[in-house]
Amino acid sequence: MYIKKILIGAVLAVSALSMLAEATARPMGGGRTIGRQSQNVSRMPPATAPQQAPHQAAPAP
Repeated sequence: MYIKKILIGAVLAVSALSMLAEATARPMGGGRTIGRQSQNVSRMPPATAPQQAPHQAAPAP
């Protein structure tokens, strides 16, 4: 009976410590790495529309 209480206490302590580590992980990282674009990405120039030939009127009959 005494060992069962120690085992339950140990399980509760380990689970509490694991939740504490998860809660402190976000402030430690500052949240700066998520969603930030890499500096190595090169920017492409904007695509231009293809040039169309000028419309020529059909000759009058």
